[in-house]
Amino acid sequence: MSGLRIFKLAVLIGFPVLGGLYAYQFSTPFDPSKRDFVVPFKVFKPPSLQFSKALRPKTSGLNQAGLDQPGSGQIGIVQFAKIDFELKAPVTVFNFWATWCPPCVEEFPAMIELQRILEEKGVELVFVSVDSKWSDVELFYSKLNINIEESRSLWDPEQEQAKSWGSTKFPETYVMRKDAWVVEKIIGAQQWTRPAVVEYFTKLGQKFSGASVSFNLINKFQSLFFSRAWAQSAGSGDLPTSPMIHEQDKKQLEALRKNIETASQNVQTAKGAEKDEQRNLSEQRIVRDRKKIDLDSAQSEYAKVELKKSEIASGMTKTRDALVAEQSEKRKVESEIKSLQDKIIDFQNRLEATKDQLVQANKTLNTRVTSIENLEKAKESTQEELEEIQAKATSAKKIVEEKRSDLLVSEKEVAGRERKLSEIQKQGKQAETVLENQKKKLKQFEDLLKK
Repeated sequence: MSGLRIFKLAVLIGFPVLGGLYAYQFSTPFDPSKRDFVVPFKVFKPPSLQFSKALRPKTSGLNQAGLDQPGSGQIGIVQFAKIDFELKAPVTVFNFWATWCPPCVEEFPAMIELQRILEEKGVELVFVSVDSKWSDVELFYSKLNINIEESRSLWDPEQEQAKSWGSTKFPETYVMRKDAWVVEKIIGAQQWTRPAVVEYFTKLGQKFSGASVSFNLINKFQSLFFSRAWAQSAGSGDLPTSPMIHEQDKKQLEALRKNIETASQNVQTAKGAEKDEQRNLSEQRIVRDRKKIDLDSAQSEYAKVELKKSEIASGMTKTRDALVAEQSEKRKVESEIKSLQDKIIDFQNRLEATKDQLVQANKTLNTRVTSIENLEKAKESTQEELEEIQAKATSAKKIVEEKRSDLLVSEKEVAGRERKLSEIQKQGKQAETVLENQKKKLKQFEDLLKK
């Protein structure tokens, strides 16, 4: 069989098989339980590992004129070169940092100590400065008396690699396997020498100790055609749980602390409101009791006035009856006088005999007239007193109605205060429950961070 036929056969068979294999990686849904990444970060492979490296001179002192130019060649006494970084350790930790970044400077000594601890445990730390001047980096090393191998002290002055890797703020740290897959991205400063962190990197070094050399032909082929499937299947088993504190963890911790502070303030506010409402209720009850006393007093006065009114009305009735009787007697006397006067005319001859009787009748008439005048005066006085008493009764009745209205308003206010106090007590209990829940969450989270 000729070579051309063999080539055609390989093309006819190979491309369908290759296409089927390429499509297979998308034929099944992604299973998070078989992940090869650490939440919240997904594995990826950076576009390149090319950085600038400054070859520091073997002499003492620094030549500032020759420390600020990237690229290849000799400038002053410092040489710069573009290199493709070679991954030698099972796990390489790339830290993008800058001397003008306070968190970077703060965590730098701890990262140097972490490198010393992990020296023989398959983990290598690489520091990539994004300073615009290499002299700032050298001065920083000099001040802290730091001596880092040239192969692990790199420079990215234009931040080209930092941006292509996805770094937007500093410090940012990438944990990379020997096959060039980044398994975790850590944003922000960390407590690198915590026992949990050391244990995490130790386990990573043990897990990936058998990984292949980075960027070999097989890995390039797999990452080109089967990127997701390769990222999922590379290595064996899950990664160890990350002890790093990411930004969302810090925000959650801060939110929990703020929630606890807010809940505590709410509890204090509720307790203060409860005390105020209890004081208001006590004062309102005192006002209500006073108004009850005023109402009782007004009702007692009203009863007295009504009794006096009844007595006066009864006396007035008696006086009216007596007046009617006297008026009747007056009419009788007047009739008798008229009869006597007629008799006087008729019996002038018996004038002397009846003179004494006439005098006595006149006396009786005067007595009756005086009695009638006195009764009329008593009637007028009684009428005036009755009108005065009626006015007092009307005023007393109005006062009673006002007191009764005030009492109803006060009782409604007391009932409202009691309901409000009940609601505030309920809110206080809810705020205390929220406070306890937030304290439990903070305790759980702090226990997790101490591991």
